[in-house]
Amino acid sequence: MTGQKIWTSLAMWSQWMILLVRTDSDAPKHLGITCLLVRMDTAGITVKPIKEMNGGAMFAEVFFEDVHVPLANRLGAEGQGWDVTKDALANERSSIGDVWALKHRLEGLKELAQRCRRRGRRAIEDPGIRQRLARMETQVEAMRLNGLRFLTKQLRGEPLGAETSINKLIRARVEIESGRLARDIEGTYGVLARKSPYAITTANGSA
Repeated sequence: MTGQKIWTSLAMWSQWMILLVRTDSDAPKHLGITCLLVRMDTAGITVKPIKEMNGGAMFAEVFFEDVHVPLANRLGAEGQGWDVTKDALANERSSIGDVWALKHRLEGLKELAQRCRRRGRRAIEDPGIRQRLARMETQVEAMRLNGLRFLTKQLRGEPLGAETSINKLIRARVEIESGRLARDIEGTYGVLARKSPYAITTANGSA
């Protein structure tokens, strides 16, 4: 592979990556694609973090220059990479690990609502805020139960279908709503920069 560039997350910490490469240029669209397992320390691979507005770098550019991958690193048969990817995504999207991260975020929002005031009273006493917190908790619990359903099917050796994308969709909605809810709980204080003397801090002391 020469002169190729892709954008990915977690590339700064991963030791391996899954790479889909076209090995048959004459095959139609999703066919002719092969899946490879590539070590991130392979000669010719360069990872350049993409710095975000908040100073973080969750994504990176990965450059390939004359990269050679052993045939033994092929995952599945040649030209069957799309089938391998569909199976991998179906197994990955149980989102069980994401559920606990969202639960932790939900607890943080509850704690924030206990400390912030809205219309002269604690935000947690606002019916609208309480309703949104309850809705989010219900969605996270639905994700957990769906994830267990998918896990049970995996343990039984049953095939997973498009239903595994449900948790992916719910997760995206919950993440968006959690940001909006935090903004509404904090009110105008939420626009203050980190380390501002009036910025609202979380339980661990960060802004």
